[in-house]
Amino acid sequence: MAGSKKPPRVYAGTCSVPGCGRMLRARGLCATHYARWQSTGTVDALTPVGGHRWTEERARELAQRVRAELLEPFVRVDAEIRFRCLDCGVEGVSSVHRMRRAKLACWPCSRIMAGETGRLTRERVVQILSDAGYQLVGEYRRSRTPVEVRCVRCGNRAFVRVDNVRTGKACSACRFRWLSEHHRLDGGEVSQRAAVARIELLEPFNSTHQAIRVRCLECGYESRRCINWANPSSACIRCGHRPYDFTAPSLVYLLRHREWPALKIGVTNVGSNRLMDHDGGGWDCIYQKHVSGQLAYEIEQLVLAWWRTQLQLGPYLSREEMPQGGWTETVSAADIEMPEIVEIIEAASAMLSVAD
Repeated sequence: MAGSKKPPRVYAGTCSVPGCGRMLRARGLCATHYARWQSTGTVDALTPVGGHRWTEERARELAQRVRAELLEPFVRVDAEIRFRCLDCGVEGVSSVHRMRRAKLACWPCSRIMAGETGRLTRERVVQILSDAGYQLVGEYRRSRTPVEVRCVRCGNRAFVRVDNVRTGKACSACRFRWLSEHHRLDGGEVSQRAAVARIELLEPFNSTHQAIRVRCLECGYESRRCINWANPSSACIRCGHRPYDFTAPSLVYLLRHREWPALKIGVTNVGSNRLMDHDGGGWDCIYQKHVSGQLAYEIEQLVLAWWRTQLQLGPYLSREEMPQGGWTETVSAADIEMPEIVEIIEAASAMLSVAD
């Protein structure tokens, strides 16, 4: 058949070399002795095959290079062989193959050499700590072992690892102080946002991670909670009122009461039940604008400033008339027209959006 290969020839019998016993390959020899005969012209096992064959002399030269003395005759590169370290005198077991890939045959000596090669000097450690704002106090052993240091900026003592300092980490107390000062809210902003969240602070505000005592303006219940403006805490456990989230999608709304001649402006996060609460109190939503949380709050404050400062219009309703809260954002519908308020809201939204 065209294109078909001839089947391999099968020889019967064994290799003619005394003591071999393997299957014949050609010329009365097995595959191994036949390859040796082709390379050297003889089947003598002591004759090297090629120029890279390992010999006893070559193996001992390699052992000398890795500071070892062979204690047994060389057989082959992957066979285990006993040796003695020329530096420390320790005896061990390895192979020529492993010695080829090692700098020292002796394992303890290789670890000592690796430690000495990569060890930082005291001068280098002092320089690294100084660049990070530390002064070395304790005794340095190695980069992974914590060492006692003193912060140059605040004087606090701590245990740090030089590995961490080399990656840029420094005094945690100084870092926390810098973050607190950099992101701290001033008193006026805290008061304004507390009013929007409908809570009254009963203790000085120190940190968003420290719980303080507050009073809910909706129901008057006092509790302790963390005032985290970026991620508002849970709702009041008595009335369920939830603080306003300045980072969430929000809307500015304008309400008209069904019975009283009153208008109300307010802000709420998208998905909250604030408009449902007002609907139960007799209010209809006549206008709403979807904006970001911070922008909604700024629009509301601008409209309230227009009412109270320029128009000299005070709140139309009292706290008792609005149990759901929000009476301070009301105005008389007889003193101002709803289209004027919508025009001011749209103008404020455009102006503040451009400013951002």
